[in-house]
Amino acid sequence: MCMNSHQLKLLGLTVNETKIVKALGHVPMSLAEVEKKTTLAHASVVDTLRRLTSRGVVKVVHSQKRKTYTCEISKLFNGDAAINKKSFGNIEVYEGKEALLSLISTELIRNRHGRLLSFHGEEIGKGWLGILDPREIQKRNELIVEHDIIVERFVPQSGYRRLFKSLPTTWQKTMIGRTHVTYFLPDEYFQTKTELMMFSDVVMVYETHNQRITLFRDKETVKLYASLFEIIRTVGVKINSEEEFVSYLYS
Repeated sequence: MCMNSHQLKLLGLTVNETKIVKALGHVPMSLAEVEKKTTLAHASVVDTLRRLTSRGVVKVVHSQKRKTYTCEISKLFNGDAAINKKSFGNIEVYEGKEALLSLISTELIRNRHGRLLSFHGEEIGKGWLGILDPREIQKRNELIVEHDIIVERFVPQSGYRRLFKSLPTTWQKTMIGRTHVTYFLPDEYFQTKTELMMFSDVVMVYETHNQRITLFRDKETVKLYASLFEIIRTVGVKINSEEEFVSYLYS
């Protein structure tokens, strides 16, 4: 098996997904081998592998002779992110592109059905474009959709149109499908290159200019930032995200 029971719990897998992940190891397996080991029907295996692949849990390996599958999720928990991680009590600091990508995927998987709050200005787009190509952007946006994560964004009103228009078309279209709630705020609130994000049990501060994310997991800090977002909601102007973004895309 490619992960322990604690990691499996964090993933929030379905019954069939769990069977396949448990069956897969680090040695590549063909579709037929996965079917034999799991005793699942062909159609179920194909559909489940497709979902696991799109989420980065399983990797497809193409060779001249056959297509095989391997389990990839352990890299999110024990790979580059761990190598580039420093811990100070309940504070964790991750640096570098690979560590950031691993951390982002891990937190999205861990917070299935959760709500992601994000406060960021126009400069943040340049920071993300510095580490993500359109394919990687699409993959993580699809991960958000597949895990039923509600995205709530707090952004500068006039600066956000410029940011959205500067993004690759792939990113624009996948953002339309995953942003659920948006609040416009006065531009002067966003004189920063730092993005503030949080789930219900973790605060993430992403510094775009040096590719570093700091995580705060202690309850009091999480409670403090949750209160901050409540205050920001009273200042912001709530808009229809889908209508607004579509108008950006075709204007």
